[in-house]
Amino acid sequence: MCYPETMKRDMDLIRLLLLNHEGATPCDLSGYTQEQIAYHDCLLIDAGLVRGAIAKGSSGEWKAVHIIGLNWIGHDFLDAARNETIWNQLKAKLKKSALELPIDLMKEILAGLLKAQLNL
Repeated sequence: MCYPETMKRDMDLIRLLLLNHEGATPCDLSGYTQEQIAYHDCLLIDAGLVRGAIAKGSSGEWKAVHIIGLNWIGHDFLDAARNETIWNQLKAKLKKSALELPIDLMKEILAGLLKAQLNL
């Protein structure tokens, strides 16, 4: 488990970190603290979106997070979330419904929005 346990998941930060870890043009993370970034990197590992390791201290606290790269699921999610218009459409739908969704369902919705944009 990554610390602190009270931090809220930020899907915009998840998306930015995936873009950064993919190796594309780095995204601006200046609006986030190192603690937020490390916590969300831990979440990426926990969710199976990236390959990496969490180094923990002797009392279980996390000391460092090392991301090796995206895995298949991470690439799939990022491919669906990469387009800014599609991403904003998803966020608008979630805000309107006041729902927070599991990442698998978000990926399905993103894929559906992408298909609609491509007229598939």
